[in-house]
Amino acid sequence: MLLNLPLNTQTRAHIDFAAQLETDPAGLVEVFLKEFNNCLFTRLAYQLCPTYNESPQSRAYYRPLIEHTAKKIIALAWQSIIESKPSRPIILLIGGGHGSGKLTACYNPAVSLQREVSLIYDGSKTGLGDLRQLIEQAHSANLHTILTFIQRPLKEAAVSAILRSTEEGEIPDPEEFAASHVAAKENFLSLVAHYKKKKDKVTPVILFNQKASEPYTTSHRELKQLTINYDEVITMFREAWTELQNGLNSKPRVLPTINKARRSKNPTTSTVLLVAHLLSQTLRRNISSKTQPFKQIENVRTAPTQQTQEPSHHHLHVHQEVIESSDNWRSQTAEGLQRTLDRQHPAHVVVKERKTHEHEMETTLER
Repeated sequence: MLLNLPLNTQTRAHIDFAAQLETDPAGLVEVFLKEFNNCLFTRLAYQLCPTYNESPQSRAYYRPLIEHTAKKIIALAWQSIIESKPSRPIILLIGGGHGSGKLTACYNPAVSLQREVSLIYDGSKTGLGDLRQLIEQAHSANLHTILTFIQRPLKEAAVSAILRSTEEGEIPDPEEFAASHVAAKENFLSLVAHYKKKKDKVTPVILFNQKASEPYTTSHRELKQLTINYDEVITMFREAWTELQNGLNSKPRVLPTINKARRSKNPTTSTVLLVAHLLSQTLRRNISSKTQPFKQIENVRTAPTQQTQEPSHHHLHVHQEVIESSDNWRSQTAEGLQRTLDRQHPAHVVVKERKTHEHEMETTLER
């Protein structure tokens, strides 16, 4: 005998999100790429799930079930761009770990960066074998790959990771934090070593999320010499948590702007340096325009745990950060006017029946 039990919001969000992708995968991918400027981050794909996007303070509750669908969207988006045979290189983010500033360096990029690259793919949680497969797919399409690593002092990264976790209703996990930084470094250096004889196809870049004088470099020597001890990182993470609980390290930081990109006689290297420069500009602009209020949680977990109770729901208003470019292009172009409209009247994904074909569904953005 089957019991007709009501679904909780977590399960309903999972079912609806999966059905949304199954109904119109091409349409949903198109919406995703347009909305997020070809930045392939699972964290951004989550936002296509209406329930997830309506409850910013409960996002950690929904992620475990909707993650599979979000990853499918990313895989389809990657395939869609690669099959379109673009001519511009791609950015493959290998690291760093949690809190290093990966999405901060890529989110809402200026038009100048979008003109230089075909896509930005977050591979920081991807295994080494799968990363090599992605690179080979890019090379099969004659796309130069810019392997990118974002280096940030671990204490600063820990503070950022804790703040983001608590904002989204998640208990920070020091072990997960440490593992992410160890894996990111190992994967990046392994790929650099594997493709060191293919400089015409792969170029490594390191962005510094702390230095004022040197925002980026194509040398990985300093990273190679950096030692990341797993146990020491966990201890440092807990110290950062204690300081935050005591009201320390929560002040927003600002990195100075950078004006001129470095140049090279090699055209490929010049392109890579320009991309690194534009990523560094995006990182700084996004840092200067956002605030991260710290929310109190009593204890840091030492091992992953599952949330078993459904969170209480409040009438929350989604706040979409709007990041204004330093070159003011958003107020001068058609795309800029479109983004202004997006800010004032946010769009949401709607699955509905086509007017011209009965019983056929389509995915659209509506305001």
